[in-house]
Amino acid sequence: MQEKFGAVFLAHPVDDAMVIFKGRSSVKQYMLLKPIKRGFKVWVRSDSTTGYMYEFDIYTGKSDDGQTATGLGGRVVRSLCQAIRGSRCHVTFDNYFSSHELMEDLYSSGIFATGTVHCNRKELPVVARQKTCLSKGQYEWQCMQHTSYVRWKDTKDVHVISTAFSPTSCGTVKRTQKTDLQ
Repeated sequence: MQEKFGAVFLAHPVDDAMVIFKGRSSVKQYMLLKPIKRGFKVWVRSDSTTGYMYEFDIYTGKSDDGQTATGLGGRVVRSLCQAIRGSRCHVTFDNYFSSHELMEDLYSSGIFATGTVHCNRKELPVVARQKTCLSKGQYEWQCMQHTSYVRWKDTKDVHVISTAFSPTSCGTVKRTQKTDLQ
């Protein structure tokens, strides 16, 4: 996929992180699949090149702020991206945060976004839920408003939505496998 607008923009990944903490605290979390299993869960927006953390928010548990429509993932991304509204920066995130509604909201705020997405999200096009056999390297796509949806076959199907790239032009990348490094 290539950029829609030809401009080079700064990428800001949004994700969660764990800060180790062994003491007692009501906001301490336990996450089995993380390398740091116990500690403070922190939502982070950082620089993709340097890893420098621009903004963070400590997760303190479920809050009743009246915003139930977008879910926690959407609220986190919107909150962390307040400072870059209108900057035409590129924000990336994983399927925990991704939704068509969030993509359109960020686009209207002047922020481009790309993220993986679960194929069963209700606002995705019908092509996302269809079981089609793609060969490795093949892809199919569909656009909805300013958001592009792409299903690409790697070892399994990869579902991506983006407001930063156009699926109509495609490029080839040399990919390195773990087995190639040994």
